[in-house]
Amino acid sequence: MRAADNGVPPRSSTATLTVLLQDINDSPPRFAIPAGRVLQQAESLPVRSTIVTFDMLDADLPSSNNFTFSISSASNPNETFAIDGSNLVLNKALSRVAMPTHNLTIVCFDGVFSVSTFILVTVVDSNNYGPVFTSAVYVFNVTENDLSNATGQFIGVVTAVDRDTGVNGQVTYSVASPSSLKTLLAINETGAVTLNGTVDRETNAELTFFIMATDMGASPRFGTAELHLKILDVNDNKPEFTMVAYTGTVAEGSSAGAAVSFVTAIIATDKDIENNSYVEFSLSGPHSNWFSISQSGQIQVASGALLDRENQSSFSLNVTANNTRGEPTWLANSVPVTIQLSDINDNAPVFTKASFDFFIDFFSPVSQTLGDVTATDADAGFNAQITYFLRGGEDRFAIDFRTGVLTVSKALNGSSSNVFSLVVTARDQGTPSLSGTTTVTVYANQTNSNTPIFSPSIYTVSVNESAPNNTLLVTVKATDADFPSVNGIISYSLLESNSTSGLFSVDSSTGDVSLIGVIDFEKVTSYTVIVLAIDHAAAPRTATAQIFVQVLNEDDTPPEFVPNSYFFYAPQNATVGFAVGSVLAVDPDYPSANPQPVSYSASASDFQLNSTTGALTVSSSLSVTNYSFDAICTDASAMTGNATVTVSVIPSDVYYAKVPQFLSTPLVASVLENQTAYVFVIDVNATINGGAEDAGVLYRLDSGSTIFNISSSLGIVEARPETLDREVNTEVTLIVIAVNTAEPSFSSSQPIRVLLLDINDNAPRFEFSRGEVLLYENATVRHVVTDLQATDPDTSSTNLTYSIVGDNSGGKFRLQSIEPNASQLILDAVVDYEAMSALGYAYSLTIEVSDGSFSSNYSLIVRIGDVNDNPPVFSAPMYNFSVAEQADVGTLVGRVVATDPDTVDLKKLEYAVVDTGNFSMNASTGVISTLTIFDRLITSRFSFNVTCTDTAGNIGWTSVNVDVLDVNNYSPNMTNLPTSWNITENATSLMQSFVIQVVDNDSGQNANVSLSIVSGDSVGSFAINGSQVEVTKVLDRETPGLTVDSSGNGVIKLVMRAADNGVPPRSSTATLTVLCRTSTTRLRGSPFLLVEYCSRRRVCQ
Repeated sequence: MRAADNGVPPRSSTATLTVLLQDINDSPPRFAIPAGRVLQQAESLPVRSTIVTFDMLDADLPSSNNFTFSISSASNPNETFAIDGSNLVLNKALSRVAMPTHNLTIVCFDGVFSVSTFILVTVVDSNNYGPVFTSAVYVFNVTENDLSNATGQFIGVVTAVDRDTGVNGQVTYSVASPSSLKTLLAINETGAVTLNGTVDRETNAELTFFIMATDMGASPRFGTAELHLKILDVNDNKPEFTMVAYTGTVAEGSSAGAAVSFVTAIIATDKDIENNSYVEFSLSGPHSNWFSISQSGQIQVASGALLDRENQSSFSLNVTANNTRGEPTWLANSVPVTIQLSDINDNAPVFTKASFDFFIDFFSPVSQTLGDVTATDADAGFNAQITYFLRGGEDRFAIDFRTGVLTVSKALNGSSSNVFSLVVTARDQGTPSLSGTTTVTVYANQTNSNTPIFSPSIYTVSVNESAPNNTLLVTVKATDADFPSVNGIISYSLLESNSTSGLFSVDSSTGDVSLIGVIDFEKVTSYTVIVLAIDHAAAPRTATAQIFVQVLNEDDTPPEFVPNSYFFYAPQNATVGFAVGSVLAVDPDYPSANPQPVSYSASASDFQLNSTTGALTVSSSLSVTNYSFDAICTDASAMTGNATVTVSVIPSDVYYAKVPQFLSTPLVASVLENQTAYVFVIDVNATINGGAEDAGVLYRLDSGSTIFNISSSLGIVEARPETLDREVNTEVTLIVIAVNTAEPSFSSSQPIRVLLLDINDNAPRFEFSRGEVLLYENATVRHVVTDLQATDPDTSSTNLTYSIVGDNSGGKFRLQSIEPNASQLILDAVVDYEAMSALGYAYSLTIEVSDGSFSSNYSLIVRIGDVNDNPPVFSAPMYNFSVAEQADVGTLVGRVVATDPDTVDLKKLEYAVVDTGNFSMNASTGVISTLTIFDRLITSRFSFNVTCTDTAGNIGWTSVNVDVLDVNNYSPNMTNLPTSWNITENATSLMQSFVIQVVDNDSGQNANVSLSIVSGDSVGSFAINGSQVEVTKVLDRETPGLTVDSSGNGVIKLVMRAADNGVPPRSSTATLTVLCRTSTTRLRGSPFLLVEYCSRRRVCQ
């Protein structure tokens, strides 16, 4: 309010009048929040949290209002919400699953007016639930090793449920463990489980996985479950054996059903299961039908098997384990099985020969080895271990019981025989032990009276220089008339020299001479090999043979240039065909050939070599430079040699002014060998510029020479005295050099071939200085004994003459020319071997060969060979032998011996028995043996003839008697004992005797019989007196203890024995019944008993 005056200036003041209007509640309130407001609340909102504060709009003053709020119970049935003043608060936890929305009616009362509104509370998910699998354990099946869909193979579906919504309810799947198998399975977002790869049931029959379901909330929740992957079996494994091979044993000869024993049983297992693991066994291989195998793996011998270790000691079979019930296919596996047959002693030792013959010197020392008498036993182990025993000849010989080596145990020269027959037994160590026998005949000879003879004694052979080792050159043969005794057995060896050492060998038994080293024609063209033949006597004799080995040349050495490098000059303006010089090559395989068998060529385009002469010429225009190339020489075998050729091309004016030129190329000269003075060889001539500058040329040889000289100024070449020998080298090559001494100096060279001409400076000679030849007796006159061929190293010696200059035959030989430089030794009179013992069965000749200036001698031994012109002669006109009756078939009876004056028949005589089937004869040794068992009572002597036939059919005869000797093979037999011997009691002893007859079919001591009382005479009432049985005491029928028969006679039973004196003794017994009668019944003239010694031919009483 203003109060103003009207003054001047007017003044005023103001004041405020406050009018207070007293409000009354006359307006209804309004909710500031619009009706239907949606409020989103997380279900994780804590209880008592304020959801919203209600603001009210009211025209009345606040002091006029007192708002109270409430919730319609119908909209809040679970009292999830509550009013706290003006705030809507959460009274109970929210659950989106239980009630995702709440439609609340809110009432506000201001004391007068009551108004309401509604709000919608939406529960927002808070990922308060984890995924839960629909099953705690999932079981799926999968086939092992299924390659049909190796990656991404569907195997099943897993499901997990999450009650949350949105991302909190979205689930992903994974494999939690085991970590090693995480990649094996894959689970997609739908829960489909797939297998990545393959699984093997035999490694794991079931796999357990822990799988996880995880939601996608901000704080993810997860759930887990087990997944069991059961792996279904397929037949993907072969049966497996416990061993890679099996070895079993079974005794040979085992019958069907016998089990084969194995150290490790045959077992096969299959890693698969059920039908896929079912195994059946089968056998295969040679003779597999001889065995069978059970389902347990036991191998047995099958019916019909022929198990003989000596025929086949082991069997190699295959055992197959078949999976015959497997699906989808059968699988099998095999292992080798060796079945070894253990030995049983079913083979006796068998000697290596049916009989053995040994020859030994009569004066051989004790312990001298004769040889091996050995046997083999087809069994094994102890069953094949052999010991040897000797029967017969033990006083002179011994055998090693382990080795069968037969030796002399006592000097033989104390024996009256020179033939010893032995029997050797070989016994094995099996159970029961088995044995075999053989006969051994030892022939002892007293003297070594013959020397070995080679026939021929000289051999000529040829061999290529490229022949390989062990090439057989020749077989030499020597004979010894002492054969078949040890004195005639021959061994061969070589008498080596420095030149033949290590190059040749000889087989000591066969005489095969072979090449064993490397020979080279270019070094040595021939060898002389000496073979020694030595017999086996205690004081041996020897002979030698000579082998001339000619080495045959082969084109095996390449040609060589002489020299191996060349240097020439040529002018720059040289035209095609200009002669530069020449080269020279020599083939070592043909050193004396003229011309040499080589062709020439050059590896150059500007020069060429004449293929025949080696002349070098220009083939194109040249430049001033040095040309270097290879000269090539080729022989007939396409072998080549090389030389370096250098051609220095110089300015033409220099060349013609300075370089010496040889007037002719190539140069060849000839000269006589072995001249006693200097001899002219060749005059070489080189010019410069066509001769204008010749004064400056000097000559020299390429290197220092001990053979040639050259005139330095004239170029005349001479050979020094006695330096050239054509028999050493047929040609010599030298190099002559022409030098221009003017400065600058130039030179040229030229090879010269010097051919050596022959002179007669050597004596003709035989291939050997001595030799031997064999001539058989009874050869016809004019028979050619041997060819004689001498050679002369000198080609100028074309007429050789032969003559006999020494002869102890008394003119039985002469010489006869057959061709130039050859002769023959001719027999001029018949010779007789048997008449030549004084000359040692040989003639000595000396033969001379001469070329007119020189001569040499050849010593020739002509050994006379025996011809089979005499029949064999037995050592006795009749032989008497004996053999025991009952002797085994094959018993040795004796030996007949025949000799033949013809030495060729020694050891070649053949014996035979004539007209008998009771004896056999060794055709080689003359030993007679039995063919049957003899009984002396049937035949006591055999007489027959024996023949001996030599190789020519000459026959000798002798007679043989064989007595059959008694052996004690019969027992004496009492043949006439009566039913009873009646004796009157109380009679005197002279009246009481009885006769006994005894028969023994043997003879001699074997039939000398004696009687004795064995029993029945307890009181000594009887005695044997020579041939009688006598009563020595008066007999009384009433004697106490005496048996009485039904007739009242006393009965005495005497057991009688008849025994012979044979070895071993034989005997028989019989009972003699004595009846003692009363005197009233005494018999008159009682028989008188005698002992009778009988044979079937003689009876004595």
